[in-house]
Formats: sequence, C-alpha cells, structure tokens
Amino acid sequence: MKHRLVCLILGILMILTCTGCGSSKKPEATLRKYVAAYNRYDREGMIECYEPDVQKLYHTTVAAGNAVMSSGFWGAVIGSIAENAQKDAEANKPKLKIKIKGRERLSEDRVVLTVEYTYTAHIQEGKKRKTEKTVETLDVEMVRIDDVWYIAAPVDLSKLSDSLGTISSELAPIVSDAAGMVTGAISAIGSALEGALSTQPTTASAALEKEKEYDFSHTALSGTPANEIAAQLVKGVYNVRLKGSYDPETVDAAVEEIRGSYPELFWVNGYQMQYNSTETTIDFRQFQDVSAAQLSGLLAEEQDAASEVLSQLPKGLSDYDKALWVHDYLVDNCTYDQDGREGSEHDFCHTVYGCLVKGEAVCEGYARTYQYLMQALGLPCGTVSGTANGPHAWNYLSVDDTYYWVDVTWDDPVSTDGSTADAGSKKHTYFLLDDEHILRDHAVGENNLFVPECTSMKDNYFVRNGIYFEQYDRAKALLSIAAQHVSKGRAEMMFATEEAYSAAVEDLIDNNRLRDIPVFHSAAFSYFTDDSMYVLSMAVK
Repeated sequence: MKHRLVCLILGILMILTCTGCGSSKKPEATLRKYVAAYNRYDREGMIECYEPDVQKLYHTTVAAGNAVMSSGFWGAVIGSIAENAQKDAEANKPKLKIKIKGRERLSEDRVVLTVEYTYTAHIQEGKKRKTEKTVETLDVEMVRIDDVWYIAAPVDLSKLSDSLGTISSELAPIVSDAAGMVTGAISAIGSALEGALSTQPTTASAALEKEKEYDFSHTALSGTPANEIAAQLVKGVYNVRLKGSYDPETVDAAVEEIRGSYPELFWVNGYQMQYNSTETTIDFRQFQDVSAAQLSGLLAEEQDAASEVLSQLPKGLSDYDKALWVHDYLVDNCTYDQDGREGSEHDFCHTVYGCLVKGEAVCEGYARTYQYLMQALGLPCGTVSGTANGPHAWNYLSVDDTYYWVDVTWDDPVSTDGSTADAGSKKHTYFLLDDEHILRDHAVGENNLFVPECTSMKDNYFVRNGIYFEQYDRAKALLSIAAQHVSKGRAEMMFATEEAYSAAVEDLIDNNRLRDIPVFHSAAFSYFTDDSMYVLSMAVK
C-alpha cells in the first residue's frame, strides 16, 4: 500500500508539472508520444509533452524533493520508500493504450481531444499475480505554442496536499518513533509547495493570455456636490464651478470623500472657496509648478502607467492572487524616497504619479497606488492614515467580503528609516492582517473617513501558504525553509506566539540549526527577525 501511495504522489507531481514535447504537427501526435513514454516508464519523455511554462512547477517539486532527501534521516526513509515504489511500478509493468474518440477545435491554437484510456497493470499479491484493467474516457485539452502542440495541464493543488497527507499517515509502522517527524516533514513540504505554486495561473497556458479585467471608472459618491466636483476634477482642472450654494462644511466633506475615493487626483488637497446664492467656486492650490494645462496630461500618464502594470496580470487569477501580484509588483518596482520623506506633502512621492511614473514614493504614494490598482480590479480598497514610527499611511482591502490590512511600504526591503531588511528582497509580513496583528506596531488616526473591522487571518499570506506555525517544530521549519528556498530563493515564516517565535530564533539562528539544510550548510546567508510580528525570514546570499 505504501509503495502505491508513493507512485500516486510521483504521478501527481508529474501531472502538476511539465514541459514541451519536440515539434509535432498534430495534437494527437503529442498525446501518443506521451503514451509511448509512459509505457517505457520514461518520466522525462512524459514531461516533455506538457506546456513549457509548467516546467517551472516540475523543477520546484523536484528540487524540494531533493532537499528533503538531503536533510536528515527522514529524507533517507522517504528516499528508500520512493526507490522501492519505482521498482514496484516497474515490476507491475503498467501499460497505457488510447483511442481518440473525438476532436473539438476551440480556437486556432486550442483543441479538446476526447480520449478513451485503457490502463493495465499486473499486481503481485503474495504468491498470486492478478491483472487490473481500467477503462476511462477523458477530455484532454491541447494547446499550440510556437507551432508545437502540448498537453494543457491543469494544476490541482488539492491533489498534491491530499496525497501528501495520505502517504504521511502510512509512515507510522515504517519509522516507528520517528513517525511524527517524518509526517511533519511531509506536511511541511506539502504546505510550502502549495504556497510556492499558488501564485501560478490555473493553467500554464493561461499566463499566455491577457485580458482587460480592470476599469478606472468610479462608483457614485454619496452626494450631489461630491459627484459634481469629481466629474470636473477628473478632466484635470484646479478650478471647479458648481451651480447652487454650498456651505464650507458640505464642500469640505465632499473634498475629503473625493480624496479618499480618487487616489489618482494628486493635486486635490488645499483649496479656497467662495459661494453666493447661485454659485459655488472651489479653487485648489496649484501642485508644485504643474500648470492647469499640464494636469490632464499627467493624469493620462498616470492611467497609462497603471494600465501597463495591470496588462501584465496573468489571466484567471483569484482576487487573493491579484492582490498579492500587485503588492509584489509595487515592492519590486518602486523605491522608497528617503529625501521625499522630509519634503512637502505636495511632492510627487506622495502620489500615484510618483509611484507608477517616477518609480519613487513614500508611504502615502505606495498606499494610494495600491488603492488605485485594487479599485481598478474591482476590489474594495482604501487608504488610512495614522502612526507607525511616525506619520504613516497604509491600506485596508476586502477579499471575498472580508476586510484585511495591507502595508506595502513596510513590506518593501527598504524601510522608512532607511535600513534594508535583507533576507531576500520583498517581505509579506503585512499582507492581509487582522486588527490584532496590525495594531502591534500601527495606530490608526482619528480623522479617517472609514476604518474597517478586520477580524480574520483566513487569507493572511502565511496562513494561506502553510507557513504560519502555532508551535515551533524543527523538522517542519527546516523542510519549509528548504522547500521555499528552492522555489523562491528565500524563506519566511510567522509564528502564532512570542514563545514559538523565540524558540525558532534560538534554535535556527543562535544554535545555527539552519546549517542542517544542505544549501545553508556552507554558504553565507542573511536573516531578518521581526520581534513584533513574530516573523523570521532568511536567504542564501
């Protein structure tokens, strides 16, 4: 039983991951190449028949598996089981035959083949040998890339994690007292691999297709003056004229609502107003030396830059993955402006323009840009102000009707005090947090128009990716670090309590147990500890 389970997991890893077959004129030819390779037990030949982009997933799983094999006695145990499983599979001589029953062309480069599979294996049970035969009809999607046909492989992460859980439960009689450590190791690598793969599109071919899934229009505001003022401002003007008489309190409330809902209107701040019985005029303060004639041009540049960013978003991502992709894009492509931090609030570093066009921003620029892009993707998002080592701005975001906190600025490796949180570039410490976590080092100001209640950690980056630990366990930690390192080049983990976090820092860093992982054994590495958020991250230099 245990050997068949390992065969199952190896098969799943091959289904999850694979790249291109050589040139083939018809999709049927590629599928027959796959069958021929299967019958030779030629794993590499099978892999070559899948989409090229999915090869990255294959290398991730293989490298993580190699890290397991090299990381202690539990790796040797799993390696032994896998070796026996392969021998078992070869002895059973499984064979696959196919009949093409139908063919549906979806587009010039996409075809669905209806295939009847016949799977035959010879199973040795004691002294008896019996033949198992399975016949199944499946639809197989084929995709043509650069004039070569490939199998389009959907990535089903639930199969990976389910199979890892099943195989780990079978290890107890094999490893006796070490069962807990081995089970934990497999569980940890499963979670880490799920995290590594979760940012991939649903299929590799989906990454090749882009579609416009964003909209820069805005929903209606709460009142007539706010909507009328906004309608004029989006044309790029400093001077607004309204029919009718509006008192200062009404105008002030309208302007604040516009500032909160239209982050791209960088010049909307200080203003003067006059009103009489028939008309209200609002004159906004000129932004630096930007003339009224230039406003619409800069606004167009801003939107063009945002469109360029969002056009790179892979098709088919969930709302969570869209939010994560934009978070990572801003961290990778915007630099914290140290000089601008001490400058005027009318500097571009406080704006979407500074972040997207100039590539430099302070916290307000990061936050307003994240809001702008999230709103364009249809996700409710806003900017709040408060304090965190001084005046600060960050975001709230709704994912699946649940509010979370996001601080893109503090996840940038260059922090507001100018220090660099090395440990391998961007962090995810402040991606989708609840109130309890964000309020450890942030304080929300009193003058925000809206402050959500954030009570969930369900979609928190660490929780979702299986790298949030209630307790410190060395085996799980080492396997998680190894798996993350081979897929991302760095590793990070969050702990539920200060006690668990302190135990991890003491064991992995102070006692140098990170060296138990082969890649960390002799290489120089950097690490970063966050004593308020209980996060530990590390990377080989």
